[in-house]
Amino acid sequence: MRSVAYSRPLRVLARPAFKNRRLNPYNAILYRGLADLGVRVDEYTPLRALGRYDVFHVHWPESTFNHTLVEALATTSTLLAAMDVLARRGARTVWTVHNLEAHERRFPGHERAFFQRFVRRLDGVIALSAAGLEAVRERYPELRSRPGFVIPHHHYRGQYPDTITRSEARRRLDLPETARVILFCGRIEPYKNVPALATAFGALDLSEARLVIAGKPRTEALRRELEAFPARDPRLLFQPGRVADDALQVYLRAADLVALPYRDILNSGSAILALSFDRPVIVPALGACAELADTVGREWVHATTTFGPSELAAALDEARALPERTSGAHLEALSPERVARATEESYRALLGAPP
Repeated sequence: MRSVAYSRPLRVLARPAFKNRRLNPYNAILYRGLADLGVRVDEYTPLRALGRYDVFHVHWPESTFNHTLVEALATTSTLLAAMDVLARRGARTVWTVHNLEAHERRFPGHERAFFQRFVRRLDGVIALSAAGLEAVRERYPELRSRPGFVIPHHHYRGQYPDTITRSEARRRLDLPETARVILFCGRIEPYKNVPALATAFGALDLSEARLVIAGKPRTEALRRELEAFPARDPRLLFQPGRVADDALQVYLRAADLVALPYRDILNSGSAILALSFDRPVIVPALGACAELADTVGREWVHATTTFGPSELAAALDEARALPERTSGAHLEALSPERVARATEESYRALLGAPP
C-alpha cells in the first residue's frame, strides 16, 4: 500500500450520505461527525463520481435488488462504472457491510453477478461487528487480503424527540399502567417474521401482557394477516402505518421490551434504536447480536434461538430489573463521536497515511 501524506482534509464521496436521513439517520449522523473532524463529505451522484476524492464510501449496494430488475441493473451498472472512474482518479473504495444480500432475494442470480464484480473493485471493508467481518470474508474470500475494519453501529440518543414518561406514553396508546408491554416497531418486512412473534405472544399465558405492533407492512397480504390477530387476542394492538419520528418516543417509552424476531440478521439498527431509548431487546442469536450483548450488557440484549412464549416471558422478567431511563453510559462504546473517529482512522489507514 502506497504511503500518502495529507496536509488537507480528506474528501469523501458517500453513497448515501444525507439523502436517506428521513428513513434512517445513520448515515447523516456518521457524516456530520466526520465533518466535525474536518472531513469533507459529498453526496454521491454519478456526475460527482467524475470528481476527485480520496475515499468512495458505499452503503447498502444490495438494496436496489429489492426493487425491479430494470432499476437494479441500471443502478448497479452505474455504481460499478463510478467505482472505476474514481479509482482511476486515485480514490479508494470502502464498503460498509450492513447486509450480505438483499432482504427480498428477488433476483439472486443477478445479485451474485453484481457482487462478484463489486467485490473485485473494493479496496477495503468496514463491518459493524467482528462476526460481520468474518461473515463477509467467508462469503468473499478475496477480501481476506484487503484491509478490514470493525466499527460498530452508533447509537441514536438525542436524535429523536424523547421527553415523555412511560405513564404518559401508555395513556396515549390506551395501555394499562401496570401492563407488561412487548413492542415491535418499524417497517414490517416479510423477513422480520412479525406474524411469528404475534403467534408466540398468543401462547403467552400472562393476562397483564400486551403486544404492540406498529409499522407499515410491506404487502397488503401481510397487513391482513396481522389484522387478524387482535380479533383473536385483545391483548394485541396493531397500528399499521409509518411511525413518524416524533411518535417513536410514544411506542418505545411505553414498552418494557422490544422484540425483533427476524429470521435472518447480520446487523440491526432497530436494536440500537431501542437501546437508545433505554429499552432492552430480545433478538435472534445471529450476526452481531452476541457482540452487542457483550458491548452494552447482557441485561439489555437477550439473544435467543427461538421466540416462543417462554423466551418472551423470561425476557419480560429480566426487563423488570432495568430502569425506565438511564444516562446512556452503557452505550458509550457506540457514541457517534467514537464511530466517526474510527471511520476517519479507517480511511487514513486505507490510504496508507498515518492516523
